[in-house]
Amino acid sequence: MIMKNFGNFSIFLFFIFYLPVFSTEVEFFLYPREFSLGEHAKLVIKAYGDLNFKPISNHVQQNGVSIKFIGSGAETQIINFKVSKSQILNFRVEANSEGNYSLPEVTVSYGGKIFKSPTMNFKVTKRIKSQSIFSPFFKEDPITSQNNPPEVVFHTNKNSVYVGEPIVGYYVLYYNDFRRPYLERDPNQSITFPFFFTETLRQISVQIEPEVYRNGIIRNTLVYEKEIYSLTPIKSGSFSLGHTKFIVGDSLHFTAMQDIFESTSNTVHVVELPRGAPEGFSGAIGDYKIKLNKISKAIPKNGTIYINITIEGEGGGDGLKDPLGGISNQQGFKLVSSKKNKTFQKLSTGDYGFYTTIDYDYSLIPKQVDVIQIADVDFSYFSKKQNKYVKQKLSFPKITILDEIKTKGKQNLPQKKKRSYFNTISLYISSILIFFTILTYAAVSYLNTTKRFELIESFGKKKGIFLKEYLLSKGLKEGEAELLLGYHSKIIETDFKTADKALSKIAKKIILQLSKKLLIKE
Repeated sequence: MIMKNFGNFSIFLFFIFYLPVFSTEVEFFLYPREFSLGEHAKLVIKAYGDLNFKPISNHVQQNGVSIKFIGSGAETQIINFKVSKSQILNFRVEANSEGNYSLPEVTVSYGGKIFKSPTMNFKVTKRIKSQSIFSPFFKEDPITSQNNPPEVVFHTNKNSVYVGEPIVGYYVLYYNDFRRPYLERDPNQSITFPFFFTETLRQISVQIEPEVYRNGIIRNTLVYEKEIYSLTPIKSGSFSLGHTKFIVGDSLHFTAMQDIFESTSNTVHVVELPRGAPEGFSGAIGDYKIKLNKISKAIPKNGTIYINITIEGEGGGDGLKDPLGGISNQQGFKLVSSKKNKTFQKLSTGDYGFYTTIDYDYSLIPKQVDVIQIADVDFSYFSKKQNKYVKQKLSFPKITILDEIKTKGKQNLPQKKKRSYFNTISLYISSILIFFTILTYAAVSYLNTTKRFELIESFGKKKGIFLKEYLLSKGLKEGEAELLLGYHSKIIETDFKTADKALSKIAKKIILQLSKKLLIKE
């Protein structure tokens, strides 16, 4: 699906085809083609791929037209759910007087090749004079066209799903006559999604091309980013989703908040999962793995056994349950905590979807000296990739309960030393060694922390899936990239000091090794 410009983590969904203007490698877009004096147009140049992409000149001025480079970005596009990457160069286009103009030639370099903009014409009209809203003779132009009225449409990334399979839903405004579109859901209208479990997504922004073809005409677009939903169906059938009312208008018009339009619904078909579900299947859809991360193998009587289990994989995580829930009452295990992390990212298929990780922590205090053998745990899910039910088994090692821990060394009290002078000198030397050891440790710790900080700084504005793809392109393994991605996200949520302090010793060591590797490459 989709996502936005990339200083900020985001994704772009393109579900409607648009017409390119130039070559297949580099394309040029200019919009709008008509604007008032004092306003500006935008020239967007896209390159499809990962080669070096840059402008030859940051400022072009010719025949009364000024073109200035204003920044770059990147997009991941999904057209008919086929993923492609592109880089973007943005230019601001202005003119010093009204009239008809031809865009001066803009030259860019992509992968060492030179590309020049094609002939593009645009028109600059008279400057719009602002009118006082207190004038009794003030009249507003109509904010809609009879031929092409604005339309608010509810879209989903999939229209045919299984019960329990999450989809993403969002609203798009299609319009032609607004200079500065305004879109807000009518506060007097509620919105419900019957037979769907609904979550509002906070870390996903949806955006589509600023101009698309819809019903045979070119329409401008605006995504309503305040409400983007994760919708999980709980019942089979065909459902019309997203009907509500929106306040639509042009924010440059006084009557912008006086026109209300009903949204166009979207139909989603939900079907039951195939028959033949294994015993204990709880409705999970996706591709998951279950693994035992930590377990106490030998503890004293009345000590505590700790177990950590992780389930992770592609899917929304709905239907995943406590894996030891079936035996907890039999053997006395207690679920201490469970932490779920669901992200929207690029999956192994190349499409975008949900990836979920759930950590389960358990404890058990054995009451007798014995050997505990935890029964195997069966875990199952329906794999859309394989179109079948998949079963996994998690086995546990034996846990030995000791009567006592033999930590006894020599129990005799130390005898009084005769050579007290020698002992005093030894004590001084030991103190000095301890001091220098502490000082060395502090210095090394400071240098290591500095290295980790330099590594994060080297990422620049890369975030989310784009940071992960960057790290993988540098030769990192999937697990290493995920570790750095989580570390970077934690720094964004809090600060570097807090995130670094929360790292385990092992994680710090790994990140330090990766920083040496990446900083050398850089």
